Amino acid sequence: MRALGEGKTVRVTHTKNVQERLKEAQRVLGIIRDEFAEIEKDFNKMAEVEMDDDRLGVYFGLVFPDPVDPDDRRGAERAAKHRSWAGYFFANGKDNREYGVDGTLWAAYNGVTEYIDHRKTQQSDERRLRSLWFGNGCSIKARAFSVAREKMRGWSS
Repeated sequence: MRALGEGKTVRVTHTKNVQERLKEAQRVLGIIRDEFAEIEKDFNKMAEVEMDDDRLGVYFGLVFPDPVDPDDRRGAERAAKHRSWAGYFFANGKDNREYGVDGTLWAAYNGVTEYIDHRKTQQSDERRLRSLWFGNGCSIKARAFSVAREKMRGWSS
């Protein structure tokens, strides 16, 4: 057993293939490290993309699209409400007024994630958290990131 910091320990079970397991763990951790580095670069690039009302409308429209059925008024109202709340968090969200963040694609993405993560819902806490991590909330945040990545490339100057 090897002690880490703050009372944490790691137990390594010795088996015939411990070296193989360690190599596999290093490989997986390397993939995670590389992916995180790419995401971090994208976040920095998002903070360089200035947003105006047109870009904001396009971004929020792709993240919270209107329903396919043009007669679905409730769905259209719901999508418009989501876009409005995301816009509120874009303008007023935590740390979105900071220099270098204010008015950028990063602030728009952050506005979506803050809205999804912190809005009050009628769901139980367990159901809400399940949605944030694995369900509809997670899907919306993934779409917001994917759209931001796509638009970032076209909107970068």
